[in-house]
Amino acid sequence: MRALILVLSMVIMMQTSFATPSFNSVVKTLVDSYNHRDWNPIEALFDKQMATAVPLNRLTAIGNMTYQQCGAIQSVEPAVMTSPSIGTITAHCREGIGLVFTVSMDEDGHISGLFIKPVSGETAHPPQSAVHYRLPFKEKWYVFWGGPTVQENYHHPVLSQRYAIDFLIRNASGLTHRGSGDKLSDYYAYGKTILAPAGGKVVMVVSGAPDNPPGVMDPFIAVGNCIELQTAPHEYVIMAHLKPGSIRVHTGERVKAGQPIALCGNSGNTSEPHLHFQIQNRFNMAEAVGLYPMFADYRSQAEDGPMKEVKLGSPVRGELVEAK
Repeated sequence: MRALILVLSMVIMMQTSFATPSFNSVVKTLVDSYNHRDWNPIEALFDKQMATAVPLNRLTAIGNMTYQQCGAIQSVEPAVMTSPSIGTITAHCREGIGLVFTVSMDEDGHISGLFIKPVSGETAHPPQSAVHYRLPFKEKWYVFWGGPTVQENYHHPVLSQRYAIDFLIRNASGLTHRGSGDKLSDYYAYGKTILAPAGGKVVMVVSGAPDNPPGVMDPFIAVGNCIELQTAPHEYVIMAHLKPGSIRVHTGERVKAGQPIALCGNSGNTSEPHLHFQIQNRFNMAEAVGLYPMFADYRSQAEDGPMKEVKLGSPVRGELVEAK
């Protein structure tokens, strides 16, 4: 589950709370289209460069994913203009969760840049998992998203995913794939064995979702192929985006820590092969609150730092981690 990214290059100027009528009109279209999940009116406002960079299918995938995470916009604060053609609005979706839209417009009133960022309050003392887990793989993996804050973890606005971690594999140059990256087999994480992070009972298996080509996401089956384990009375682990046909367990089965259970794939709402890992306090994602995952006995390496032994901790964005 990658970040919501639409590129905007801009020069920050003195702020003013004045918004032009045309800017307000664009904002109204953005909000109305978002709430109706109709992305055509937004795409119609793009200038040629934006329309090429963000075609309708990509805009739809990003928009649907944002709506799924944050819900409908309930109120909008007055726009803050950084120039006559660049402004930012803060939209409130539901308690503690909002969106910041930064929009730039050309002289014809078309959208030439758009940046959407989810925001929410941070938890100073996140609720930790009762179980101490092992990393669910053997190799050295990179934490693309992970940690207790919105800056480290774009999952943060969604209660059940608040402390989820996205693991992938990079090479020494920071690339996640060999060659062009046009094929799933180019990606280092693709097909890697996923291990049970703790002993527990398999309470859900989703299978049959196809792998997406790189860069193509499926927001309608967001988790793709996945396994959910119950590891404690109020603790459930979800591992998502698994490879079709690779799941080796079934609902009702009990597994042991370190047992191979599936292969990493690219099914569901994912732009490239990676493992989505989250812990929650209830079975149903729609009703659950995320728990901060605690891992035991692993090695961690921050960027350009030494590899360190970790007896108990939780990986955060930018770390390389491997099981001992």
